[in-house]
Amino acid sequence: DAVKKAEAAAQAQARVVETARAKTIPFRAAVLKEERAVSAARVALAEQRLALETHKRRMELLEAYVARDQLDAQVALAQRTVAAKQAAVGAAEIRANAHKPKLAEAARDAAAAAHEKQAAAGLLAQAREKLAHAAAVEKSLAAARAALEQTLQLAADDAELKSALRQIQARGDVLTRPIPTLAAAVDAARVRLARANDWLTAATRTQDQAATELNRLEQSLAAARKQVAQAEAVVAAKAAERAAAADQLASMLGDAFHIAALKPLSAEQLCWSLLKTTGVYDRTQAAVAAELDKKKPLPPGAARDPAAIRARALEIEALLYEKLNGNLGPFVRMYAAGEGQPQDQFFATADQALFVSNGGAVNSWVAPAGGNIAERMIRERDPRKAVEDLYVTVLSRLPGPDESTEAVRALETAAAKKPAVVQELVWGLLTSAEFRFNH
Repeated sequence: DAVKKAEAAAQAQARVVETARAKTIPFRAAVLKEERAVSAARVALAEQRLALETHKRRMELLEAYVARDQLDAQVALAQRTVAAKQAAVGAAEIRANAHKPKLAEAARDAAAAAHEKQAAAGLLAQAREKLAHAAAVEKSLAAARAALEQTLQLAADDAELKSALRQIQARGDVLTRPIPTLAAAVDAARVRLARANDWLTAATRTQDQAATELNRLEQSLAAARKQVAQAEAVVAAKAAERAAAADQLASMLGDAFHIAALKPLSAEQLCWSLLKTTGVYDRTQAAVAAELDKKKPLPPGAARDPAAIRARALEIEALLYEKLNGNLGPFVRMYAAGEGQPQDQFFATADQALFVSNGGAVNSWVAPAGGNIAERMIRERDPRKAVEDLYVTVLSRLPGPDESTEAVRALETAAAKKPAVVQELVWGLLTSAEFRFNH
């Protein structure tokens, strides 16, 4: 009886609990719904924040690109300004150098004029001195003649006095005869001196003007040189800003994993990169996956199970590595440093060149097969598209104009031997320095 009562009590209590639980079911459903909504909102908010952060990084990167391009334009403009200023300096130097002979000529002319003035002044002084002497002689003779004439008035019959008077008169005529010529010489000397003064005045004025013009040209040259120095300082400053902007952009690109430092691929990296680029890796992976699916198929529903998918991917990766790992040995022997040597230094040897030139492995990988780049190029009828596919596949970039022209010419020239030419082109890029370096 006690057991029955206990069971009845327990059942009654269970009904109460079930009733209470039934009442909470709608609330629990509502709470779960709200929790899912909140969770979805949090996920959406996180995605929005991530998108916003990504957008901000992209905007910062674009702004860095714009800043660098603007500084490129400013540096180019500053360099053109320097070139223009340097041309102005050259023109100013030409004008100044061309004017220096004019100043020298004006100085020589002024010196000649000064010499002529000095000579004319000397001649004038000499002429004046001779004229003054002749005038003094004339005056003295006139005085002597007057004295004799006065004496003759007192002694009119004195023949000797009369003879002396005639001799004085005759001698006076002789001595005073050059006076007009001397006067004319004085006048001529005055005229010559006046002309020399005018010449000297004009030559001095020309010399002063030439000196003033040369000074102006030299000042203009100095100003032009100063402007060149200022323009060069602007170029240096803009170049420094541009270098800083480029460094900042490189840092941002590096942080975003868009670029990396230039470094050679390790022996293992080079081997796996060649296997991947030539399609050997993908073909082997597909064969391993097909073989594994045949021998060990996934159970029903596993295709929707992330854990099962990941486990199968790891299994395929392990088998793939096992099949291709044997190719690493020759690359390690050829490209890796020896024991005790620095492992991070680049070196190239003749053995490496012979290995990629004559080694059967690399040459067999380059052969067209399984839709690899060589096979796609052979199928492509447009040689330009084939070359673009080649460069994008091997070097992850489009070919430059010269590269495209050269490769297209090779394909068009040897159309009858297209497979061989294609393999040569693929081999050439695979063995290039650009492929061997991680950049």
